[in-house]
Amino acid sequence: MRLVLFVLTVAAAVNGDGEVCRVCKCSMVNILMKETLGDFDLTGEDAKAWSPVTMVPDAWGSFLNVACSNGRIGSNWPPISTNGIALELGGTSLEKFPDIPDAVKMKVFGLTLPGNFITEISTELDRYKQLRTLDLSGNRIREVSDHSFSGAGYILKLDLSGNEIDRIGEWALRPSLLHLNLAGNKIFHIAPESLEGLKNLAYLDLSNNLLMKLPDNFGSTLTKLKYLHLARNKFEMMPRLTRSLFFINLSSNNLRSIVLPQIDDLFVLDVSGNDLDDLDNVYEQLSLKVLKADHNNLSRVGKWKSSELIVLDFSYNNFSLIPEEINSADLPNLRELFFDGNPLREIKFNQGNAPFLNLDALGLSRLGDIPRIDQDTFKGIIVESYVNCSEETGVFVNLSSNKLREIDQDTFRNYPICSVDLSRNRLDSISNKLFNWQNSRMVDLQDNPWNCDCDFQWIVDEYLPHFYKQKPEILFELRCASPARFKNRMLMFWYNSTEKIFCRGPSYVRYEYSENKFFEMWTISMIICIVLSVLIFIVIIAIVVLLFLKPRRKNGGSGCKTRNRRSKPLFGDLRINPNKKYSEIAQDAFV
Repeated sequence: MRLVLFVLTVAAAVNGDGEVCRVCKCSMVNILMKETLGDFDLTGEDAKAWSPVTMVPDAWGSFLNVACSNGRIGSNWPPISTNGIALELGGTSLEKFPDIPDAVKMKVFGLTLPGNFITEISTELDRYKQLRTLDLSGNRIREVSDHSFSGAGYILKLDLSGNEIDRIGEWALRPSLLHLNLAGNKIFHIAPESLEGLKNLAYLDLSNNLLMKLPDNFGSTLTKLKYLHLARNKFEMMPRLTRSLFFINLSSNNLRSIVLPQIDDLFVLDVSGNDLDDLDNVYEQLSLKVLKADHNNLSRVGKWKSSELIVLDFSYNNFSLIPEEINSADLPNLRELFFDGNPLREIKFNQGNAPFLNLDALGLSRLGDIPRIDQDTFKGIIVESYVNCSEETGVFVNLSSNKLREIDQDTFRNYPICSVDLSRNRLDSISNKLFNWQNSRMVDLQDNPWNCDCDFQWIVDEYLPHFYKQKPEILFELRCASPARFKNRMLMFWYNSTEKIFCRGPSYVRYEYSENKFFEMWTISMIICIVLSVLIFIVIIAIVVLLFLKPRRKNGGSGCKTRNRRSKPLFGDLRINPNKKYSEIAQDAFV
């Protein structure tokens, strides 16, 4: 039945007298059969949380998804027999809401108009009787007045992100809203009245605005709020929040302290990029599973017992030592720990008699000057066991950019470490006993000053064949720094080589000769070509000169003679003959 309906609808839209895109002459009318509305369940309990529920159809069934390339929808539509229409006109240079028949508006429940030039919200929203989702993101709307959505009483999802909104009317937002996105605007103030009635709001994004505080009634009004995004604003003091929150993002603000109510179901808290120097109040959140507190001024950790915490990020703070409060007795389920970018004096975990932390990921990059890692560095924080790294198991350790010069060969031997990043250090040698290389998933050795001597030959024999097939991107900057004959040479050049290229001897001489033979022959050939070119040029010049002089030589030997006539003075012979008269002398002068 649905297939028949689909065929009939396409035929009516393309060949009918009233084409959906008759004016714009779309290259294709994208009419699809769908059973869900993206990531929003219109038939679920969230949609029925508001009243009256009679506006939510009992069964949505099939609906039309109409998209047009330039947004100019024709006025003549075929008969619509489906329950609803999802109209998508994103990036079509619209300056106002599309002009479509009222009969069509009555069936539009999804209106998507992002990336256009719309400056104000249409006053005809009251004609979209079934409208549930409205996307106006990336337009040029500056104001949401009290009357903007007065007629659209049952919108569930509203996206106004990426506009130029600086204020929201006191009674602009509808009580039916479940999802509201106002990110990326210029909002600096929210009136307390604008939150009144939003009893069912579950998702609110106010990130990337100019907010310094929230209304005092924020926590008491939004009693069903689960997701709150307040990142990249100008908060200096912690706003009052509701106890119903599941996810809080307060990153990239100017917060100096955190004061949270006891939130029973708080799973994720992001306070990164602030000016915090303590998190004492946060440690009371017993349900917290993920804490991101990187890029702050933290230097200590208070007493903290949590059986729920899984991810802890203290990167880029002011810790000089890893706090002893981070142990398996107090944080038994901690799996991911990040201390990257802290000025640690040493890498040492003080576990005492506590059992292993059993981490899955450990971030210790950019710690400054950590010259050496000993065999006991990871003792007590990772369970000593064997894992098959071909499966999605094992520990990842990031030790990049630490100025490491030496790693004890027993550092990782008994631990289930499948991936480790040792790039951008100062290592010039590494033991082949450091890892079970054939079982490793990733070991990044790039950007180190490797000494490619005979002790380093195992890298070509064992390391290259394994990771060339499995993860070749970690080999591009794996180069020799010494000796001079191998300086800056990529080790990938010797992939599949059977020669002991880093070990001196006859085989080394033969390989070095074969390696450089092409380049030497190329250099010799170029020199010969240059010399021959110069010689040919000289010969050509000589031939041209000879050809130019040859006609003159022929003329000199042809028998033609030139009389050697005595030159006659300009005025003749002016010697005076005393026997001549003056008139005769003058006449002789002009002869």
